[in-house]
Amino acid sequence: MAETIFRNDYREPSHLIKTVHLEFDLDADSTSVINTMHVCPNPEAISSNYDLKLNGVTLTLVSVALDGVPLDESRYTLTADHLTIHNVNRECDICIVNRFSPSANKALSGIYASD
Repeated sequence: MAETIFRNDYREPSHLIKTVHLEFDLDADSTSVINTMHVCPNPEAISSNYDLKLNGVTLTLVSVALDGVPLDESRYTLTADHLTIHNVNRECDICIVNRFSPSANKALSGIYASD
């Protein structure tokens, strides 16, 4: 179950996402998504932490790259709900490849298979 975020808890995001380019290879059982984002640290963020935390559930991470260079697992942390890419301290392109199953998505949000 997703964590509730209250308005009082809102903080400036650590990074600004300037562009997003999504490529889908749709399949009912195994869809792949290539997400390429141009990001930069937010100069108005309260925290000086340069970790970029992205939400995502029921996804299988295939790869993460920064400016075309694949990142090893020491550069990011993956949990059931988040992908955190450590020390994104400059403007760059991040490419994330995920897989998921629309036919297994019973939450009926995002991409799912229906009759």
